[in-house]
Amino acid sequence: MRQCTPLDITPYINNRGITQANIDHHLGFISVGGCSFPLEEVPIETGLICEEIPFLFSRTDEGDNIELEGQTLSFAQVLAGQVHILGVSTNGNFFDRVQFFREGKLVRVSRLALTNFIEREPFFPQNRVALQFTHVNTRVGPKDTFKPILWHTSLDLEGEFSIDTICFEDNPSMHIFAITIESGGND
Repeated sequence: MRQCTPLDITPYINNRGITQANIDHHLGFISVGGCSFPLEEVPIETGLICEEIPFLFSRTDEGDNIELEGQTLSFAQVLAGQVHILGVSTNGNFFDRVQFFREGKLVRVSRLALTNFIEREPFFPQNRVALQFTHVNTRVGPKDTFKPILWHTSLDLEGEFSIDTICFEDNPSMHIFAITIESGGND
């Protein structure tokens, strides 16, 4: 039976990528130019179900996403066969290594690849559209020139493993908005 466990990434939030037009749009920093997704189009309170996978969003005074800086995410041990991520790259299309641990021991290494948020089509074939927005917020306000995309990608762990830690590399051009761990997907 398929089991999905959305992770609470709140303790690891270090970037603001979702803002309100004409209120705090100038605080967005998903890109060097200060772009951000429009808050009114993100289901912060209810979460998102994408391809039958539930995702939870986090929002704090510090922001709403993890800009990758070599973070180590720790959580209660869970069985994992796939790890689903909502995220984007900025200033290009990037990939980096992700390590999965159980009780301090490495159990699997995978590759996280995320397409640029302003691309119209996925650069990496495993990226799928989770949300496409009507506009992007900039430092000077909303612009509908770009219809940014929040991408959904899945990391297949090629088996099921109990994990309690995820370690990301240092790549500040990659941003994660939500993570869900799935087990039993092959039943």
